[in-house]
Amino acid sequence: MKPSTARTAVIAITAFNLLMVGLSSLLAVHGDGSHDSMVLVLALGSLWVFAFAARAGVLVRRGDHAEAVDFNAKCLVYGLLVVAVLAPLAAVVVEGLS
Repeated sequence: MKPSTARTAVIAITAFNLLMVGLSSLLAVHGDGSHDSMVLVLALGSLWVFAFAARAGVLVRRGDHAEAVDFNAKCLVYGLLVVAVLAPLAAVVVEGLS
């Protein structure tokens, strides 16, 4: 894979991931109309995506073009796995505090 192709793929995947984070943040609005959760999802999701994009950029710079694209493509999958593990734990902690 050529470096320019890898850079283009990493940028396109990052843009798609940010779009998905933005759309998923719309689902975080509570019934009372508060947007605090939406801002939290946007902030943490964007940081997650940019961390993966930065690592992919380093891999492209090192010459590992296919690995960079592969790593960046796994961003949302790993994010969903982290949320699936941490959400039940957070619910237990919050329930224990109340």
